[in-house]
Amino acid sequence: MNTINEDDKIIDVSFNQDDSCFAIATENGFKIFQTYPFKGPYDRKMGGGIGKIQMLNKSNFLALLGGGTIPKFNNNKVVIWDDYASKVICELKFITPILNIKLKKEYLFVICQKRIYIFDIKTYDIIETIDTRDNNRGLIAINSDPESIIIAYPDKELNKDKEINKVIIKNLNSKKDNEIHNAQSDSISFITLNRQGTLLATSIDKRTLVRIHSCVDGTLLKEFKRGREKVDNIYICFDNENKFLAVGSNKGTIHIFSLKSLFQKMEKEKEKKKDKIEKEKEKEKGKEKGKEKEKEKEKEKEKEKGKEKEKEKEKEKDEIKVMSKD
Repeated sequence: MNTINEDDKIIDVSFNQDDSCFAIATENGFKIFQTYPFKGPYDRKMGGGIGKIQMLNKSNFLALLGGGTIPKFNNNKVVIWDDYASKVICELKFITPILNIKLKKEYLFVICQKRIYIFDIKTYDIIETIDTRDNNRGLIAINSDPESIIIAYPDKELNKDKEINKVIIKNLNSKKDNEIHNAQSDSISFITLNRQGTLLATSIDKRTLVRIHSCVDGTLLKEFKRGREKVDNIYICFDNENKFLAVGSNKGTIHIFSLKSLFQKMEKEKEKKKDKIEKEKEKEKGKEKGKEKEKEKEKEKEKEKGKEKEKEKEKEKDEIKVMSKD
């Protein structure tokens, strides 16, 4: 009978930016696997627990948080680890505990309970800080497309009626923000973006619904029911081609939902919008034509007035001639 070594107990699992590798944080370090073709594990013993691990593509640089029964690092410290040199190359310390970390391109994202810090991974300078509401789960979502950087995170405040949770969609390339209203009074338990950063999926604490919203205008596009039993921990992800949505939970189940009907609906909506735009264009053209006709009519009227004036002048001239003869 095979037994699992206590040192190999899994604390966290994460993929790198293009899903070519994944890393497992354990009670005594971390393990790295290649996804296709499957290879591994590369095993690094750290002499203490790793709570969160993030790879930077396929490089030897990793971002680590302490965790587990005997953490390797304090919970207020992010460690940048050079695995080739087997040493820490940078430590970032915070006043409050760190709940989550993410890496993408030149950015390091550090998530605390009420604030998100964005660092330049080359200089470790702070680029931006974002205030959030209480974010005990360390929620943040980042799209995986290398051509854009779009993040999603819980809003700083609930609406005035305190019944609607909001998620902010932030495009770091264009610096534009969008709001998505989740229309639930319960706390959001998980958020994720598709590869392109155009769709947001959310789950709610102790609920069975998973919702998909448009990141462009916040429209609720689809709802999926995960199951009958309520769960505390859930994980959601899109596949890279937006064909499926996977939903896992601490109940030991994974549900796979097809997104075909969603995209058929989205295509229909696109066609409707196109038709609407075309109709509006036709209306505008009609209005322009109407304006042109009005202008032509005005010109004709002006011409007629001019002709009338000329006739009046001719009459006056004739009258003057007759008077002069007399």
